Amino acid sequence: MFATPRPFSIDEYHRLLDLNVLKRGSRTELLDGLVLERPLRTDRQASIAAQLHRRLDQGLPASFLLRAEEPLTLANDTELIPAFSLVTRADAARAVRHPMTASLVVELADALDLERVRDGHLPAYARAGVAEVWLLNLVDRRAELVWKPSGGAFHDTMVLDAPLTLTSRAIAGLSVSGAGLLG
Repeated sequence: MFATPRPFSIDEYHRLLDLNVLKRGSRTELLDGLVLERPLRTDRQASIAAQLHRRLDQGLPASFLLRAEEPLTLANDTELIPAFSLVTRADAARAVRHPMTASLVVELADALDLERVRDGHLPAYARAGVAEVWLLNLVDRRAELVWKPSGGAFHDTMVLDAPLTLTSRAIAGLSVSGAGLLG
C-alpha cells in the first residue's frame, strides 16, 4: 500500500526545516503545498543580482526594506524566495516569520526557471496582493513588468527591451537604470 501524496502547510514546511529534514539555506521553497527545489543560481544571475542590489538600494525610500533571497510567506501553503522583495518597514515589523506580501518583487529568470516563475510564482504573488513584479527575463533579454493584482493574476503588463529603465508603479520615486543588466 502506498501513501497518498498531499500538500504541506507552511507550518509543516517549517517543521521540516526545524528538524533538518530540509536544510535551512537550501534551495527549496513551498508553492501551493509542494516542496520544490529551485535551480542553482548561474554566474550570470549572481552578477546581475549584485548590480541590481546596489541600484535598488540606492533608490529605495527609507520606509522600505530591500530583502535579497529571503522568503515571503504568501499563503498557508506557499513560501517563495524571490531574488529581491521590497517590503514596507511596517509589513516587515508585523511579520511572524516572514513578510506576507511585498510592494515589489524582482525575479531573475533564465531558461531553467522562466516557466516556473511565470506559471507558478506570478499567480502566487498576485493571490498574495504583491503590488508589482519585475521579471528580468535573461533568455529574451528583456524585463516583463506586471502590476494590478486581482483574482490570482496581474492585469497590467509592460515589456521593456534593453537598454531599459525600470520605474516602479508601487513605490513612488523608485526608478532603476537597467543599463548593462540584460547584456
